[in-house]
Amino acid sequence: MQSGQQTLAGIEEALRDLKAQRAGITNELEVANRERVGFVAERLAALRRLAAIRARDASADGVIDEADNLAHQVRGILEARLRTVKGLEERQAKAEAERATQVARQDELTRRIAVLEEQIDTFGAAARASLAQDKAHIALSEDHAALEATLAKAVEKAEQVTRDEHEKGLPYRNDPLFMYLWRREFGSPRYQASGLVRMLDEWVAGLVRYSDARANYALLTEIPVRLRAHAEDLRRQVQATKAARDEIEAQRTRELAGGDLIAELRRERERQADLDNELERITSELTETGSQLRIYAKGEDQSFIAAVAAYATFLEREPLRRLIGQAAATETKEDDAVVEDVRRLGQAIDDLEAGNVNRRRRLDQIAERQVELARLASNFRRQRYDDVGSEFNDGPRVEDLLQMLLRGAITAADYWMRMQQQQHWRHRPGDPWRRQSGLPPFGGFPSGWGSMGRGRRRDDDDDDDDDDDRRRGGFSTGGTF
Repeated sequence: MQSGQQTLAGIEEALRDLKAQRAGITNELEVANRERVGFVAERLAALRRLAAIRARDASADGVIDEADNLAHQVRGILEARLRTVKGLEERQAKAEAERATQVARQDELTRRIAVLEEQIDTFGAAARASLAQDKAHIALSEDHAALEATLAKAVEKAEQVTRDEHEKGLPYRNDPLFMYLWRREFGSPRYQASGLVRMLDEWVAGLVRYSDARANYALLTEIPVRLRAHAEDLRRQVQATKAARDEIEAQRTRELAGGDLIAELRRERERQADLDNELERITSELTETGSQLRIYAKGEDQSFIAAVAAYATFLEREPLRRLIGQAAATETKEDDAVVEDVRRLGQAIDDLEAGNVNRRRRLDQIAERQVELARLASNFRRQRYDDVGSEFNDGPRVEDLLQMLLRGAITAADYWMRMQQQQHWRHRPGDPWRRQSGLPPFGGFPSGWGSMGRGRRRDDDDDDDDDDDRRRGGFSTGGTF
């Protein structure tokens, strides 16, 4: 068993780890991008030197001027990118600081609420103790216990009869002629055929002795329906007695706790909603700046792409290729050395780009996990799964689920679904007051507080607040968490 606060702490710790990993890979990519631009600038300078050696042809073909212009463009691209990246990093750093502050406020508020909730539970226990000799409370408790016992038997009987109906009804359902007449409601006031059709149906009915079979099958199928209806009626009575008992306990809890404590708890709950909204705004800002920074880190911004494209076009120009070919054909060592520099720098650029492929892939994976975890953390708080009464089962362990998400073995949707299935609200003495007041975790969250999701409630005190959901079997008419 793990508390909701411990589970949320694990998510936040994973977020911090991902942030550090992302920062490291982003820094590597930025260094690689600057090196790449530097290599491009060096290669352009080498190409210009080569053109200067063969100045007559280079001047005539415009190679020297184009190399000068492109070198200037590359320097401008780098300076502009650095300014943009710096601005985005400042925005992200500000949002990160705001999130840290907001999370600290959330945690502090959660702790204050936990203290208030524990006080409510103390008064709830005192209220129940003070009602030990109250005749109305005793009568309701006895009625509730008796009805629950009757309900359990009714559910068990309905389930048994349903199984019997399935087995004993097979011969009827496997008879196509009988089922043909049954679906047409032959023999009932709702049967509407006439003329030849009626005459043929009567003939078929005589063949299969439909009249007797219909009466038997109708009784066989009607009994489970009636027993399920009876179980549903008992369930409503159980809920009614529980609500009546809750009202008595809630009223006594209110008297003992006083209006100030309850009003303070309501105010703090409302503050949680405001903090939730602010945290979601900050999360959106972090997602936006992180997405933009990832584009620049991967060299996928339009300015960088345009510079690379211009450089590639320049290298493909026929006059430049002719210059390189002429240099290789001369006996002069000076132009051969320059050509070797051009080739060496080109290979360095290719090697750098090959190393960036894995970095980009890893950056995308980490960024995706960051966004998922940030949203999960926000949902976790909005659903109040970090409340003092929230717990998670150990099968499978929530830590293992988180690691599976980080490895990509499950999706964020899978993780959230499993967490909802494992989450429950433990029984507390103040629960009758919570149910009657509408404060979480019972009765759902008021407007602006979010939905309870699929959280369930686990009762440890079978004498006081047995979990009706576990006794309803397949006969629930309402939704469940």
